[in-house]
Amino acid sequence: MIQTIQQVNQFLDKRETIGIKPGLQRIKRLLKACNHPEKKLKAIHIAGTNGKGSTLAFMASALQQANYTVGTFTSPSLTTRNEMIQLDGQSITDESFIRYLLLLLEEIERLDLKGDPPSSFEIIVVVALNYLKDHADIALIEAGMGGKDDATNVVKPILSIITTIGKDHQHFLGNSYEAIASHKAGIIKAQTPVIIGELPKQAVSVIKTIAQEKRAPLFQLGVEFSYQLENNKNPFHFINANHRFPVSLGTRGVYQIHNATLAVQALLQLNESNLSLTKQSILTGIADTSISGRFEQVLDQPLVIVDSAHNAEGIAQFIQSIRAYYPSEKKQLIMAMFKDKPIEEMIQLVDPVFDQIIFTSFDHPRAAKAIDLFHVSTNENKQVMEDYREVLDHLKNQSMMTCITGSLNFVGKSRKKIQGNK
Repeated sequence: MIQTIQQVNQFLDKRETIGIKPGLQRIKRLLKACNHPEKKLKAIHIAGTNGKGSTLAFMASALQQANYTVGTFTSPSLTTRNEMIQLDGQSITDESFIRYLLLLLEEIERLDLKGDPPSSFEIIVVVALNYLKDHADIALIEAGMGGKDDATNVVKPILSIITTIGKDHQHFLGNSYEAIASHKAGIIKAQTPVIIGELPKQAVSVIKTIAQEKRAPLFQLGVEFSYQLENNKNPFHFINANHRFPVSLGTRGVYQIHNATLAVQALLQLNESNLSLTKQSILTGIADTSISGRFEQVLDQPLVIVDSAHNAEGIAQFIQSIRAYYPSEKKQLIMAMFKDKPIEEMIQLVDPVFDQIIFTSFDHPRAAKAIDLFHVSTNENKQVMEDYREVLDHLKNQSMMTCITGSLNFVGKSRKKIQGNK
């Protein structure tokens, strides 16, 4: 019998070898075992290649400002599995995680015996939906991968959001913008409004077609609403048919303007869904939002910035912010990534931006070897150190500003190590 959170993690760790399993048949069995919590949840579903977590964070903060009890499901986590499931910014307790997991064990065992074992991710999604059904006024659910076949796509949302479309997880989602967009658009539900960000034209065409088929009202950034800024300055102006007002961000990263604009449009849209948000609650919530691991300064002396960019589009956005905020500073990069990412493209983007690059690795079966990254780079001042902990231990001797990026998992481990060193 599972009695401690350590036993929960051991149970779920063993199931990590199952890997990613697209399809909804297993999660529907698990949901049936706990009386379909997904049908009793007021939810917003957020998909996209990048920007999901930030858009969700902006919205959660504003909804809390409006005095709603806000549940969130995000993945993966920078720290613990508990952090994936939150209520008003507080992670689910160990006791609650254990209690809601125990409700599923019999059905998990049945599926295992059938030869169709549910993955760790599927199990955690069901724990999240059941817990949030019992405690939240409204739940913000971040899709894991894709949308159509993702375990989170069992919710019946009052609003769907697709933040960005990039070429990530191509071995599952396809290698064209059209194919990837068709997966992301799987979260669009009949007659349910959908908000989309700045997307490639090919992706917009696919999403428009699906929205029309489902008679889902579509709101596109750059068409039905937009933002206006001068030289990447804060605040920016939000604009739609009925509103124009300045929005201040409490978090940095040029790319956050895009994500905050989506959040504002979504929050205004919720006023059509029997929710009540004032402009002031929206503005205060956005301004008060802090987002761990997204262009986050984690040290002052020396200056250290972590950013969880983990694909080519994310790295391009990270570099845009580096150039905007630190155009003339000498800077080094510490980089590690998963071996199934577009390594050459990501390294080509960072090579000309940094005065020196240290390639490293971390504890994960998908982590690329540091020496393999080193050989791809053409930066003249490159180094290789396989153990990221050794690299971080030398930070205190640095005077140059340092950036850490390449993988959310790596950034989470680095962030924890730096905070421990402090």
